[in-house]
Amino acid sequence: MILSLITHMGTADWFIMEYRGKHYTIVQGSGSDSWKWTVRLDEKTVQSGSTKTRDFAETFVVWAIDKALKKVKPKPPSD
Repeated sequence: MILSLITHMGTADWFIMEYRGKHYTIVQGSGSDSWKWTVRLDEKTVQSGSTKTRDFAETFVVWAIDKALKKVKPKPPSD
């Protein structure tokens, strides 16, 4: 999976990244098995969620973006 880093935002330990022209973030939650993801699909639509690993968070981001762009059938990844 190829996801591109576009910028680091200030002193916070998170990055805004891009996949297929859509911006997203993945940050670690309060525990080592807590990862939160957020993706901006368009000017009015943001999707977010949380999962147990960073890899699963990336999978959900890719799925959400591809679904929004009609690149895949609407079957969410299993966590």
